[in-house]
Amino acid sequence: MMFWADIINEYPELVPEIPKDIVALNWGYYNDLPKEDSCIAFEKSGVPYCVCPGSAVWNTMVGNTTQMLENINNKNTAM
Repeated sequence: MMFWADIINEYPELVPEIPKDIVALNWGYYNDLPKEDSCIAFEKSGVPYCVCPGSAVWNTMVGNTTQMLENINNKNTAM
């Protein structure tokens, strides 16, 4: 099972309680999310995770190129 981890990132003290056989999809809406500390929390707790940066393309016709380029260049999402 996989789950979007944006809500659990609001409660990092609960990360150790996540079952170790599911994958956290660590994501955020904009280029500053997910934060590195959330990745570290999953790693320290033995929870497998994937970093899934958001692209802010909702309600758009052609996407958000500025956001996409910021995500590519953001070191927080390049783990």
